[in-house]
Amino acid sequence: MPDDTKVQVKDRRIGTSGKTPPHFSGIRKLDEEPPPFDVLIGLLLNRDFSVREAWEIPIERVRHYAVYREHTNSWSLKTIRGAMRDDPEIKQIELRNAP
Repeated sequence: MPDDTKVQVKDRRIGTSGKTPPHFSGIRKLDEEPPPFDVLIGLLLNRDFSVREAWEIPIERVRHYAVYREHTNSWSLKTIRGAMRDDPEIKQIELRNAP
C-alpha cells in the first residue's frame, strides 16, 4: 500500500457458539468527500483475539456493499461472505505466524 493510503480497521470476534457475527462495527461518514479512508481492513477474530481472517476492501466496494442504518447514524457492512468472497476487488490477506 502507498504511504499516503488512509486505512480504517474494523473487526468482529467469533461468538461463543462459533458463529461468525453478521456485520462489522458501524462505519461513519462513508458518504463524505473526501472519503474518511481509502481501504478498510476487515478482521475476523477468534475467541482469544487472534486473527482468523483478514480482508482488504477498497472504499468503492465498501460503499457498494454497506447499508445505511439511520438509528445508529452509521453504515453497516456485513462480514465477508457470499458475493463479497467472490468479488475480485476484495482481497484476503495472507496470515503468517510471527517468527
